[in-house]
Amino acid sequence: MFAYLSKKLEMPQGANVRCVAWSAEDNFLACGCENGMLKVLKIEGAQPAAQEKSENSSTLANGSNVTINPNRGLLAAPSNIAMNQTLEGHSSNIQVIAWNNVHQKLTTSDAKGLIIVWMLYKGTWYEEMVNNRNRSTVRGLGWSHDGGKICIVYEDGGVIVGSADGNRLWGKDIKNITLSGVTWSPDAKMILFVVQSGEIHVYDTDGNYMSKMNLERWPRYDTGDGSEPIVAVKWKNSKSDADSPCLAVIWRSSRLTLLHNVTDDNPIIVDTQLVCSCGDWSPNGMYIAVGGSPSNATQGKTNEPEQVNIYDPNGKFLQMVRTPGSPLTSLSWDYLSLRLAIGAGPHVYFANLRPLYKFAFFGSNVFAYCFVRADDTQHIAFWDTVKITTQEIPGKVIDVKGDEDHFAVLSINPSSVYNISILNAVGAPVDSLSVTTMEPFTIALTESILVCLAQNAVLLWRYQSATSQNAIPTDIASRRRERAFHIDETPNFLPDANDQSEYNREPAFQDLIKQKTTDSAVCCDAKPHLLVIGRDSGRIQLYSLPHGVMLNVLDIAMELGIRSQRIILNSDGLQMAMLDIGGHLSVCSLSTSSMKSSTIRKYDRKDIWNLVWARDNPNLMCIMEKTRMYVMKNGEVEEPLVSSGYLAYFKDLEVTMILMDEIMQNPENPQPEFVTKIETRALRDIRSLIDKETSLDDVCQYVEDNSHPSLWRILAQAALNKLDLTVAEASFVRCRDYAGVQLTKRISNIPNESVRKAEVCTFFEDFDEAEKLYLEADRKDLAVEMWKLIGDWKRVEALTKQRPSDKTYREMCLALGDTLSEQQEWTKALTHYEKGEDSVKLINCYLMMEDYANLDKLASTLSETSPLLPQIAAAFEAVGLTTEAVKTFLACGMAEKAVETAVVLSQWNLAMELAQKHSLHNVAPVLLRYTGHLLENGEIMQAVELLRKSDKPFAAGKLLAMLALRELNSDENPNLVAVKKIFVMSAMMFTYKTKKFFREGRPRSEKSAVSDMGEENADLSFEKHIPDEFRPTAEEFRWMRETPWRGAEAVHFLVLVQRFIHQAQFGNATKAALHLRNFADILGEERVSTLLALAAANNKCYNICSRAFINLELLDEDYSDIASELFCDRVPKDSRGQKVECSTCGTIIPEYSSQCLSCDTRFPVCTATGRAITDSSCIWICEVCRHSADSKEILHRRFCPLCHSEIRSTNEASSTNAY
Repeated sequence: MFAYLSKKLEMPQGANVRCVAWSAEDNFLACGCENGMLKVLKIEGAQPAAQEKSENSSTLANGSNVTINPNRGLLAAPSNIAMNQTLEGHSSNIQVIAWNNVHQKLTTSDAKGLIIVWMLYKGTWYEEMVNNRNRSTVRGLGWSHDGGKICIVYEDGGVIVGSADGNRLWGKDIKNITLSGVTWSPDAKMILFVVQSGEIHVYDTDGNYMSKMNLERWPRYDTGDGSEPIVAVKWKNSKSDADSPCLAVIWRSSRLTLLHNVTDDNPIIVDTQLVCSCGDWSPNGMYIAVGGSPSNATQGKTNEPEQVNIYDPNGKFLQMVRTPGSPLTSLSWDYLSLRLAIGAGPHVYFANLRPLYKFAFFGSNVFAYCFVRADDTQHIAFWDTVKITTQEIPGKVIDVKGDEDHFAVLSINPSSVYNISILNAVGAPVDSLSVTTMEPFTIALTESILVCLAQNAVLLWRYQSATSQNAIPTDIASRRRERAFHIDETPNFLPDANDQSEYNREPAFQDLIKQKTTDSAVCCDAKPHLLVIGRDSGRIQLYSLPHGVMLNVLDIAMELGIRSQRIILNSDGLQMAMLDIGGHLSVCSLSTSSMKSSTIRKYDRKDIWNLVWARDNPNLMCIMEKTRMYVMKNGEVEEPLVSSGYLAYFKDLEVTMILMDEIMQNPENPQPEFVTKIETRALRDIRSLIDKETSLDDVCQYVEDNSHPSLWRILAQAALNKLDLTVAEASFVRCRDYAGVQLTKRISNIPNESVRKAEVCTFFEDFDEAEKLYLEADRKDLAVEMWKLIGDWKRVEALTKQRPSDKTYREMCLALGDTLSEQQEWTKALTHYEKGEDSVKLINCYLMMEDYANLDKLASTLSETSPLLPQIAAAFEAVGLTTEAVKTFLACGMAEKAVETAVVLSQWNLAMELAQKHSLHNVAPVLLRYTGHLLENGEIMQAVELLRKSDKPFAAGKLLAMLALRELNSDENPNLVAVKKIFVMSAMMFTYKTKKFFREGRPRSEKSAVSDMGEENADLSFEKHIPDEFRPTAEEFRWMRETPWRGAEAVHFLVLVQRFIHQAQFGNATKAALHLRNFADILGEERVSTLLALAAANNKCYNICSRAFINLELLDEDYSDIASELFCDRVPKDSRGQKVECSTCGTIIPEYSSQCLSCDTRFPVCTATGRAITDSSCIWICEVCRHSADSKEILHRRFCPLCHSEIRSTNEASSTNAY
């Protein structure tokens, strides 16, 4: 940042100023002086830009007027005093002033303890309340930030807290201490009392003591007057992030302590090198100012001026402001944080601050600037004066730079990693780099190299761009992208193309952050061939680009005492402007050959805070000195212009200035008038000569003396307007305008003068005048061609009132339709497209209007060979119009695509019908591929439905079986009923009987899947189209084909066993659980054995239970503990073993046995009870699932226990297939 003194006010009768305070609302400045003098001034600032917009001229510093953009910025307006009122009521020195910005009140106190509250009424300040304790002196008073409470502290320890309406809330006498100040926390929940001894006590809002701040004590500065060690304690008013200090303690003895809160154990301590007397935060919280006298003044240097040091919230020194004369007593910020009022002796000095905003101009007319939103996030705004876009930057933006084609951002993220991003002219990212090995604070950008500068190191990065990606690398620097070196090193050329240790981040580079230097780098600038770095001592180091080789070290600036804070190279890199901390300007001229010699010119100018070189003239620069803008050429300056804008761009003798102060007040809504373009004197003079109709010879001589392409271009325009083609052609040659030269040659062959003038007007884009001249020459055709060329078809339509030629009419209709479609006026555009008979644009228009009925009509008018039919069909398919899409695909002979559309839109019957009608044999692979797509998206039942309707029940059954297996094993508590239903549906699919549409020949006889496996291989072999999780193993595939009901059986008997156990029918549960052993591969060995062990143990069949535990112990050793506990006092023998007789051989066998050990007869298992049916006369068989049940159990049932098909009332019981 930069700061300078701009104005000085003297108090009447030479009264010394004791305190100053600036209000945050209406720009009132209160000045408290000796002997009770109290002045309230209203400082008249800049008018809003919208109010100044109507003005037509701005005043130069010498009093002359020029017609330019009038916006000059907030600080450039005259600081006139709109009100100067002396408030009477005090009789002794004013000690304290405090503003209540919420209720617009002013509170003052004098040395006798008199307190007066003032209020504003009809533009005048009046007394509202008076208070005098008459016991002690008021040492501090402060309003809470919400304006609701005021706290007054007296020297003897008395404290009074009152409300805004004058009521006393509470009071307290703090014994044995002397108070010297008070401040409120931003949330008004704490009050800090400053003790004369150097302590700070913390109280809550009700006056209860909380704690004492733990601050490191600084030795009392011996001034001989017994001054307190703490000058001021200030709490930041604005919202601040958690990482930024918000509380400042200003010590008299050259110290500033910055804390995050009252309990901060690790504060930031700054050595101010001042005997401090005052200080305060800026209203925006970005700066803190500390005023006083230099500490070396006590060593006999009494002539040192007083000064104000300005720091950022983290204690980094930014700038100083020196004030002549008397010691400083007080300072205060204005509400914009752009000005300081400084009280010193009988004067009030005003200092202007020019913040270092992070902004850049790049591309053709794009401004990019950084701002912080209310949520503390940092953003970059890209603004072309018409529209604005913003982009959030993670972390904190450190620096931004721009050139003709690119924009660079240097930021640091919350992980302390530095990031560099390169954007092109449209804001798209081009390249990026992360830096962890150095701590850069600034960057410089050229067309191919980005320079990253830290205090001790330099990084050169060859970023990727459109030109560098297409270029072929020819040297070492082109093949490598990064090179880093210490600021004290002397880098040379890289000797070997394979040696990348200099360019790549090797371990040696990793240590750069640890390598310190005694002479830090402070600034840099770069051009495509040259890098210049300025160091703290004043030494200038020159490097070549892109290699990074040191060319020279210039000590001449250091010898002259020039310590550059900014370096700016001119357009050809042969001159560099240098600005020191005081704003003094020096220009160094470099040798054109070896950079080994240089000369420096020091100009008698100071307080320069901004500078920019012209991009097309190496000897032309523009500077900002205080609130005046100067254009300087070879050391000679033009008359200044009053402004406080920031210089952004200088080209074609026009200075582009941006009012950043105004923009930052509302950064997401900038106004176009905040960008100002100012012409230099040469442009203004030549326009004045032409307006005064000076002869072209004299104007030509003036341009020759001040040669510039912009001046030659203006002269060429003036010559063309007078049809002086000789002067015009010569001028176009001097400004290298080939199009202008061609124009002069073309119009020299035109005999009609009006047509000549019309061509000139067209060239300079005065189309209305050109049309008028064409019509005067009776050349309407040329006027029509002109409007057609620039695309203004409405003017073409207006000129051709009668119907023009068919070609012109069609072009006009289509162009007008295009214009309306760009404006989203589809209905109006459709009318023009219909007149122009453009089917392609009609299709797009119908689609945007969602008028599918007319689109279908349009499709019916096209021939079957039209390439537009597939596009229309695809559009119908995209919106789900199956009938229209299929009809359109069939119209253009794409039957396969029609079938695929029907499949995608789930119209399976239509797909089958189309496939059969058109004898398509390649539809099956399409169906299978779509099945795989559905499965990948998790739409399993949709895939099953597709396969079923596609007459592929075996494939559908296999999918259902795999789905049931997944559900059975995916959860500890699966829904067994739902799993059984899926298995039943799968089995029905496997046993489904039908004829096939995709096979030739007569329909087959009905067969079951079990007897027709050989013919169904085509349905079953589709694994390559489905995900792996739906592919069965060989064993699973075998039982699915041979015994499709096996899965349903397994889950059915599992449910049956669990039901018997819950009903305490442990005998039936044991019999059914024994049958579960046949399904261990489906249900799992552990599940089957645990159920069998549980049922058998409760049925006292310990032999069966023991065998079940043997299996469990093989699976998990933890079951051995349970088995030991169970069989410690039980014999593994079945206590309940009923016997039955085999109906075939009469052998007595166990009741639970399903096979005779003598004759090997297998007995069917009852699906209702789980028992073996040994009496063949009692067997009932379901005709759907072909499973048996005891006829006695079926008497009272209506449905099959396994497949749940309906049981008929006759002995011919049959089932209804739910499928």
